[in-house]
Amino acid sequence: KRFLFLGVKSWIKCLLEKYVSVTDPDQSLAYGSCQISTRRSYIVSFILTALVSFSGAFMGIFLYTPSKIVNKICVPSVVVKEKKRPIENLTLIDPKKSGVSLSSGGPARKTSGNGSTSGHGIGLAVWGGSSRSNNCLEFDYVVAGGGATAGYFAKAMVEKGLPIGGLAIVSSDAFPPCEIRLLTNLFLAGKAEIDEFYTCVGGDFERQNHHWYIKNGISLHLSSVIVAVDLEEKTIGTRNGLTFKATKALIIASGSVGKKIDVIEDTSIFSPGRTYTRTLTDPPNAIDFSDSEQIPVVRKALYSKPCYPGLYYLSTVDEIQLLKHALSGSNPSTTNCLVIGGGIMNIQCAATMAGMGFTVKLIIESTSIIESCLSSELSKIYENFLKHKGIIILKGQACTNILTKDGKVVGCQIAHDEIIHGEIVVVNVGTQPNVYLWQGKILLQENVLRPGISVDSCLRTNISGVYAVGGVACLPFFMCEQSQLEHYPLAAQTTDHLANILLGLPSQLQCDPFHSCSLFDISWHFWGEPTGSQHVIFGDVKSKLVALWLWEGRILGAFIQGGNETEKQLLHQAAHTEKLVNLKLLKVVSTPEQLFELLLCC
Repeated sequence: KRFLFLGVKSWIKCLLEKYVSVTDPDQSLAYGSCQISTRRSYIVSFILTALVSFSGAFMGIFLYTPSKIVNKICVPSVVVKEKKRPIENLTLIDPKKSGVSLSSGGPARKTSGNGSTSGHGIGLAVWGGSSRSNNCLEFDYVVAGGGATAGYFAKAMVEKGLPIGGLAIVSSDAFPPCEIRLLTNLFLAGKAEIDEFYTCVGGDFERQNHHWYIKNGISLHLSSVIVAVDLEEKTIGTRNGLTFKATKALIIASGSVGKKIDVIEDTSIFSPGRTYTRTLTDPPNAIDFSDSEQIPVVRKALYSKPCYPGLYYLSTVDEIQLLKHALSGSNPSTTNCLVIGGGIMNIQCAATMAGMGFTVKLIIESTSIIESCLSSELSKIYENFLKHKGIIILKGQACTNILTKDGKVVGCQIAHDEIIHGEIVVVNVGTQPNVYLWQGKILLQENVLRPGISVDSCLRTNISGVYAVGGVACLPFFMCEQSQLEHYPLAAQTTDHLANILLGLPSQLQCDPFHSCSLFDISWHFWGEPTGSQHVIFGDVKSKLVALWLWEGRILGAFIQGGNETEKQLLHQAAHTEKLVNLKLLKVVSTPEQLFELLLCC
């Protein structure tokens, strides 16, 4: 720029010296070493400015015309706004049912005409050497979904040598893939921001923010709701008019959706005793919003606000963000909170709200908390711990309905028509694979413990070139007991296996069930399966607590609260390899320290 400026200045100066004469030195304007009249100087300046401007414009046109060619060979650091284009040769889904969120992380954000998005996120498209034919963008691999599974798949592909520009992620979320299971602690309490929980921090790996995807040449398309699919052609179309075609593999990673509880409306607004139910297969905005009577059934207009103030689910990031906003604007001394469900996220959410000063009641249908990985003895220990922290636990109480009055939640109804009052009700009673978009187009497994898209040992579906991974896939039972694979282990292990298969590397899916939980100032970890003929516990909840599940001397499951990294790794390896211990020596062990000495000797 500096050399160009000096050249133009010298050129103008020469023109002035050659063609402009000095008439009145007293009414002159100095320009370098020349003296020219004021009137003539304005005319000459105008002409020369116009010439320079037009010259710059033509130079720009000739220099940047081959930008399409340059874009194919340069590093993917260009941010492109998504423009509306017609979708051709695709089977369009009913627009009333097109808002399905293809992500376990949260609902979609609508993209405006200028490329910006409504809500708190931004629309982002990072081009990485994709080929472009009319309105279709081609990539080697296309991921349909933007939850934690998509983030872990991107990590696995990059680690194994993914070429620049070979992967596109199409997400309905307004933010990169994040760890939803971690949001019920510091984030819910207002002590951390959402960007601190992007994948893959759940596995103690690098945080994958926007710059990470740009650096690794991954095309991340946010706020892009999928409305059209052609699985035979491995093609998907989005609401904003873009079409994505996978030349090698289309990966379905649409995650899971939370199960809902019926809501009984107040008679002052709707029909007396009318119950509104949404089936598990319905997407978040599958109901026609032109019908005013159906609007309260679901969140309106892409989850812009709760359909019922005070009712929140823990299945999406947006729901947790709305719950965080509600808690920050409520008075803890006058607000009662109800948490329905006894899973890990429910326990963490209840502990966070109790730590903020709210009165919390935990309502669970079973007889103990976190049955998936805790024995009845451990459950009682942590139930007493939670009660000591002020949380009221109601066991064996199934919530049948959510109650509202004047459009706001006032509590819930449990067995025997008993009513429990609460201004904030949090629900997390299990999930279902998010298969709505793929129904009728791909083989599904329904009559199993955990339904989903049917896949083989290589995660292939019944359609060539189409794979399913994460919570939406129904893994063969001979590979692992999928009920014990939750949250990040399922995403991390299946995506690593799939990345090896797609890149032609040897692979075998290693099922390594893992659970973790943080409550107030303590945290615990669990590896393996809570089964066996013998169960032993050492220590106490105030310092260090260790538990083992054994079958004929082999460790099938291991649990630790507290402890250092060395001790955690020792238990992890013991459960993973089903380590054999001497049962006679185990009988004389009375402390966690003695147990670790025994494991080191075996």
